Amino acid sequence: MTTGDGHDAVRTDAQTPNALRVLALRDPVAIAACAPVVGVAAPTVARLAAHPPELHLVVTAGTAERALDATSPARHVRARASLWWRDGPTLDGRATGRIGHYAAADDAAASVVLRAALAALKAHGCERAVGPMDASTWFAYRFVTDRRGDLPDPRPPFALEPDQPDAWPAQWRACGFMPLATYTSAFVSDLAPRSTKLAAIRARMAAAGVVLRALDAARFVADLDRIADVATEAFARAFLYEPAERATIYALYGEARPLILPELVLLAERGDDTVGFAFSLPDVLEAQRTGATRTVIVKTVAVRPDRALAGLGTLLVEETHRRAAALGFTQAVHALMHDDNVSRAISDRHGTTMRRYTLFARPLDDVAPDGEPA
Repeated sequence: MTTGDGHDAVRTDAQTPNALRVLALRDPVAIAACAPVVGVAAPTVARLAAHPPELHLVVTAGTAERALDATSPARHVRARASLWWRDGPTLDGRATGRIGHYAAADDAAASVVLRAALAALKAHGCERAVGPMDASTWFAYRFVTDRRGDLPDPRPPFALEPDQPDAWPAQWRACGFMPLATYTSAFVSDLAPRSTKLAAIRARMAAAGVVLRALDAARFVADLDRIADVATEAFARAFLYEPAERATIYALYGEARPLILPELVLLAERGDDTVGFAFSLPDVLEAQRTGATRTVIVKTVAVRPDRALAGLGTLLVEETHRRAAALGFTQAVHALMHDDNVSRAISDRHGTTMRRYTLFARPLDDVAPDGEPA
């Protein structure tokens, strides 16, 4: 029902545990104005404009006015989640809705917001729900589910890494979600070359006319277009990949621009064509913690599908390490690799798994209109 104050109430107090109320928001300004949940601020208007949700659910223990006030005591807003059901990927041919911008202060509020989300997605024709995912894989997605990996002790979070309270994955599991895909990040303790085939790969790429160069900061947008062209083709068959508007790509990379060292962003060119790239940047979180930056984050490596380019991904990683070492970096993180991707095979020669992440999914067959399992 519409409450008359710019949002909807999709449940009444009496229908939710501990008098929790669910508000359904659509206006980006109202969403961004919400009070934080467990210290995590609501998404900004700019971020919402980049991937606007069809619906944003807010679970509040107070009035709507308190929920829609960023200065309100945090106890009044207990959980939130955004929903997308249009123009998304399919899983096994089944329409798939996405749940993102997730935050929950406790298990009861988590159950309320997730069940309301499942009901809304089913009502709009979805057969599965996947998350956490802020609209698509171009934006934030996945939960950290193993903070140590194969290391004796956990390493601190790195720049651009997703993070969340450890309770959140369990809240999703309690609502029927199961792992859909797994990812890892690897820690590389030194930047020495590891591939025994590196000299042969360099020779083969040179013979094919492939040369590497650093990002040209004076032509940032033009080089960004080249990177976007490669990414669109290289990731076309990637798991849950959806193409993004060029404006979205500009916004995403534009946000990272202040962090970029041009020497750490490599473009591989064959004549006038860009055929691959490696996007890396310094770990600014490390700099904030320690006052120094020793770690380079190898964020994305992509190569156009072409047999003549076999080995180029390895060359891009090795060359990134070499150039980073020349700049004074001593170690690296290979970030956020799908466990079945070729990047994981390349990384295994260099590093040790330091973190594991999980993307969850749930069928909606047993979800009734009120959000409870049938």
